[in-house]
Amino acid sequence: MKKTMFARLAALCAFGAGSGLLHAQVSTYDATSGVLTIPSVSVGGTSYTNVTLQGDAQMVFALQGATTQTPAAPGVASYNAATKLLTLPAVKVGELTYVNVTLRDTGQYRFTLQEATPLAADTLAGVKALLAAIDAQFATQVPGAARMQHADACYLHDGRSRDWLMAENDGNPAALQARDAYRIGQQTLNVQVLAVRQLSNADGSTRVEVDVQYDQRFVDGSMDVHVRQTLVTGSTHGTPRCATPQSGSSWRLLGDQRLVSVAVRARNLRTDMFDATRTPPLTTTTFRREVRWLISDPMGHARYAIVTGPLLIGGKVYQRSFKFLSPRVMRSAPEMSGKVGNHLNWRDEDTFRICDVQGNASGTPPSAVAADCAGFGASSDNWGFSSSSPSANADLTFANLGMVPGATYVFAIHDDDGWKTVNGQAARTPIATYTAVLDKLPYSFVQMATAGPQGERHPRLSFGGLSLAQVHANAMSVTPAPMNMSWNAPAAPDGRVYRVLQAHEFFSGPKLGNAAGVLYPGYRHLKLSYPASTATSFSGMPVTPLLADMGGKTTVEFALHYVDRNDNEIAASVTLR
Repeated sequence: MKKTMFARLAALCAFGAGSGLLHAQVSTYDATSGVLTIPSVSVGGTSYTNVTLQGDAQMVFALQGATTQTPAAPGVASYNAATKLLTLPAVKVGELTYVNVTLRDTGQYRFTLQEATPLAADTLAGVKALLAAIDAQFATQVPGAARMQHADACYLHDGRSRDWLMAENDGNPAALQARDAYRIGQQTLNVQVLAVRQLSNADGSTRVEVDVQYDQRFVDGSMDVHVRQTLVTGSTHGTPRCATPQSGSSWRLLGDQRLVSVAVRARNLRTDMFDATRTPPLTTTTFRREVRWLISDPMGHARYAIVTGPLLIGGKVYQRSFKFLSPRVMRSAPEMSGKVGNHLNWRDEDTFRICDVQGNASGTPPSAVAADCAGFGASSDNWGFSSSSPSANADLTFANLGMVPGATYVFAIHDDDGWKTVNGQAARTPIATYTAVLDKLPYSFVQMATAGPQGERHPRLSFGGLSLAQVHANAMSVTPAPMNMSWNAPAAPDGRVYRVLQAHEFFSGPKLGNAAGVLYPGYRHLKLSYPASTATSFSGMPVTPLLADMGGKTTVEFALHYVDRNDNEIAASVTLR
């Protein structure tokens, strides 16, 4: 499509032929205002967000505004300073989409349209048909072994391959049925193509890849927005790490091809603590606002990660990096023996943990250049502030941490020995680099303390009339019994819909034979359960006996997690010591 067709389309939209719906990862052209809005643009090693260009009647665009992104992250579009070309994978104009759009900078950041291609109708139809077929799988039930029938043999998404996901289903189909029950009756909406790539493979075959974004609505009233997926048709020969490529004219899921999954999640947490190590036993309640960086690598591609994002302190933007260690390393590396986090039974899919430094009692994770994983171990996956008094002063303390809503975090994924030495990553090259966005900050302490179902907005757990002392006695028993758990649903201050994600039982303790007070090496236990997404009770909450080779339960936790399906969480826990 050349400039005349673009102008003709603009004219159609000006007369009401398109709605101009804005999606987070697609550039949009508003024919009424003449403004081209680009979510982000990469310019060499720099990136900019909220880029706007003002167009005139001749389709000449002048740069209007842009915000420097710190740290830099891959943009939706790219600008090549040598060729003066601005390349946009897709532009939405009303209800229509154009792909592989290029504009040339003629000087002073004034751009003329060079090329654009209308999205092929059969491509869009094929994409929508595939997504509709997946919806059909969940029309009346959660699919079992057939759930991956629409995935290519080279499928890899969030660090999980097709074979891995099929094995997960085969290993515990009942758990997956319960976990995914909320998806029964799901509807896929607002399908938007983000990019189309026509590729030639090394063996002479070809493929077409399509990046797509969509929303999913669930019958429990929740919605997952801006879901990203990559689809493919043709041959997947040459796909990295795939020994069994697939070929065919059908559209199939290819996945994001990420080696690990990364996410940034805002969480509000209420914790009721019963501490029997005190005399008399002490019961306390604390509230916490935190941001979690969730890195999971079930297939074992990485050893550590460096996560970098912005902090806004005193009106200035700073970059801060943390160093995260793989559970595989914490579990089995000789250097980790006896260090904090040296649980001998970490699961492969457990999240990476932040490395520490000597004597760090501040609650602030050390910077990546100072962290000493091999020297002092790794523990949490989050940073925040806890208070027994959910007040404005507590909110000020959290605000002073400097975390920024809408921030993009860069995850540099490493599979080398840089974790063994302080700043050992400095001379190392990551095997992959990904990004994730913090949608928002956790709700304020003051917001969550305002009148809700029980005088505040957090869920609160109870156990069939048992006191916390009785719950503690049962959890520490040689022969514990399952418990009935109930709670109130949270009340989000902004009206967002939160639904139950999961409940869990967790405990940890030292290895049998450790000296008194020595917690590592040790063991941990995490058991997930899946109440219905709108439930307020769950019968038979598991309570597991002490593991073999474990010297005792140091900490026990029962918790409930609510999410809005977009990486925001409200949780409640009962912790026992």
